[in-house]
Amino acid sequence: MNNIHFNNVGDMNGSKVFSDNKINTNAGPDGPSIHETEEDKKRKHFHFLIVVALEEEIEVFEEAGKGHFTFQDGLFLYNYNYYPFDLESKTKSTLNGLIGYTGKAGHHDARTLIRKALDEFKVDLIVSIGISGGLKDVNIGDVVIATEVTDYNYNKKVTDGRDLYQIKTYPINEKITNRIDFRKKKEIVGNFKAENKIHQGNILSSNEVMGSDSYKKQIEESTGTRKALAVDQESYAVVQEVDVMNETVGAKRVEVFVVRGISDMSDLKKNDIHQQSSDENRKRAMHNATIALLYMLENEFWKTG
Repeated sequence: MNNIHFNNVGDMNGSKVFSDNKINTNAGPDGPSIHETEEDKKRKHFHFLIVVALEEEIEVFEEAGKGHFTFQDGLFLYNYNYYPFDLESKTKSTLNGLIGYTGKAGHHDARTLIRKALDEFKVDLIVSIGISGGLKDVNIGDVVIATEVTDYNYNKKVTDGRDLYQIKTYPINEKITNRIDFRKKKEIVGNFKAENKIHQGNILSSNEVMGSDSYKKQIEESTGTRKALAVDQESYAVVQEVDVMNETVGAKRVEVFVVRGISDMSDLKKNDIHQQSSDENRKRAMHNATIALLYMLENEFWKTG
């Protein structure tokens, strides 16, 4: 099978595997019987798990990766869809990837999807990718690569009628982010849609949607995160879940990475922008994020040893 049939991707209730061949008709909400033996289970290894929240994101991911990703039969596992794929690296080795699709935005499903995946598979790298709102020093269509991720709604309290926020920040492994060769970034942005740039910096993350200038200012002032470049709804959960897992005694370290495409500027204009451009801004943002990630994966940037 050369590509995923994403027209079925929103059907999260059926007891089936999303593939032409229906390789596992027993799949369902309780999880498919994908491992016939313990030996088979041991051999299920993926170089990376890519966490995607929205159907529109996964459709653009597939389109932008044509000619690079070779998709295999999909799996319906513990209420989530997973799509294995192969990718040839620059050194001509075959990399095994897995897309995990939650079907909705937010921390809960991103965290749960990772837990269930790591119960079944061995993974070296987990990536959070998708569209996000821009905060400052970025434009629509730009790509932000996180050096750290901050939950700005970690412990929200209301005092004297004002919302007060306690933040919690997780840094991304510097050995990972420093391996990204920005001297080669022309090779990446040359495949972007329109004139856009790549940035590195802090990404804010919360279950709440940031959609007004006043809310942005309130968050910046109460958290001190004035230098943050973007905001999303999943990345903190992904980074935190990996950190917790890495603290487990005897666990093999899993690296984590976040790449986001800017689809709006986190203000009241975001809905108007999307309607006027027929969601082209969202597609452009996800396309550019996928192109950037593709370059990094092909160059095996996460291997620090």
